[in-house]
Amino acid sequence: MWNTLICLNLDTFYPALAIQVGLQCDILCATLDRLHEFVTVSGQLHHVDEGLRISPRSLKFSNEMRKNLLVCIKHHQHIIAMSSEIEDIYRKSCFALIIGGVFVICTSLLQLSIARVGSLAYLTNLFYLICMNTEQFVYCWFGNEIIVKSSRIYRSIYNTPWIDCDVKYRRLLIQMMGQARRGINQRAGGIISLSTGTYAAVLRTSYSYFTVLRQI
Repeated sequence: MWNTLICLNLDTFYPALAIQVGLQCDILCATLDRLHEFVTVSGQLHHVDEGLRISPRSLKFSNEMRKNLLVCIKHHQHIIAMSSEIEDIYRKSCFALIIGGVFVICTSLLQLSIARVGSLAYLTNLFYLICMNTEQFVYCWFGNEIIVKSSRIYRSIYNTPWIDCDVKYRRLLIQMMGQARRGINQRAGGIISLSTGTYAAVLRTSYSYFTVLRQI
C-alpha cells in the first residue's frame, strides 16, 4: 500500500507539472498573437486599450514591439528551463518505466494467455496489465501535449507585426524562431521521447515479444 501510494503520487505529480508547461506555452502563444496590444513597463507586459495603443506608423512602434518581444523571449527561455528541470526529476524513473514496461506488458500478456479466464491469477494479471498501460500512457500523453503546445509557439511568432517593424526587431524575431523551431521535448533517460508515438512503439514491441514467447 505504501509503495502504491508513492507511485500514485509520482504519476499524478508529473501531469501537474506538464500541464503547467503547457499552460505557459498557451499564454506565450496568446501574447505573441496580440503583441501589438501590450506595452512593456519595468520588464513586464501590460495590456492597453485600443485607443491608447501605439500606431504602427509611429516611430516608437518598432522600439516598443522590440521590448515586448524581448519579454517573450525571456518567457520562452523560462519555459525551456522549467521543462528541463522536470525532465531531470523524472529522467531515470521514466526510462525504467518505458524500458521495463515492455517486458512487464509482454510477460503479463503471457500469463493471461496461460491462466484460466475468470480465475484469480487471470484477474490479477489483467488489472496489473491495465495499470501498467495506464501509467505509461499518462507519461507519454502529457509529454506529447508539451510537444504539441510548444510547436504552436513557432507559428505564433510569425503572427507578430513584423512587417511594420524595423530590421532590429526582425533579427530578434529570427533568433526566437530558431529557438522555438526545435520545440520542447521531454525525454526519458535523455534518449526516449515521451510521446504517443513512443507509447505505440512500446505496445508493438511488447506484442512482438509476446508472440515469440507464445510460440516457444
